Amino acid sequence: MNVQAIKIVATAFSMKKEIKYLFFTMLAIVMVPIFSVMILTQAGIDLVSNALATFDPQNLVIDIHNPMTGEIVDHVNQSVAWPIQGIVTLEYGEHSPYQPFHTGIDIAGPTGDPIVAFMDGKVIYADTESWGFGRHVKIDNGHFITSTYAHLDTIDPSIHVGDTIPAGTVIGTRGNTGWSTGPHLHFQINIFGIPVNPRVFLTGDPS
Repeated sequence: MNVQAIKIVATAFSMKKEIKYLFFTMLAIVMVPIFSVMILTQAGIDLVSNALATFDPQNLVIDIHNPMTGEIVDHVNQSVAWPIQGIVTLEYGEHSPYQPFHTGIDIAGPTGDPIVAFMDGKVIYADTESWGFGRHVKIDNGHFITSTYAHLDTIDPSIHVGDTIPAGTVIGTRGNTGWSTGPHLHFQINIFGIPVNPRVFLTGDPS
């Protein structure tokens, strides 16, 4: 090894601390957007919800906003309905044992009560996992909207991935599967993959 190479190695070792600081700074910069996306997609935050979906009282429609620009990209004027009757035990944005900011609305009641699609759409998931949502159905409602119906006791045998169904179609029954503390429906609406408050679309209570 020549003298120049030795000097380069020695300099590198003398700057180990600075290089370490630089590495962790760069890592933090890279991780910030990743954590931001994780938070947005796994937390119910009213400020975020209000930026994505707003009610237009003049035209009686729900305006859908681009999460990056805030501009209105679509309107919803379809008929919608609560997916089930029962008692709301946890609202969007409230604290739960499994989420610091609840991503939907929990509607409690007897196991086996029928659950219906709140809006027209296409079934994109109908299966069971042993954790999280447990047995659940997910529907692509168009307009950049998806709706999730979780902790089901059963999925209706007529429901299959790829089916296009109208609002009011029975998709399953209320249950206690997955991460659940009792029989209830976890009803969640996402816009651009981000949870929003279902009450933007629904009026009154599901009782």
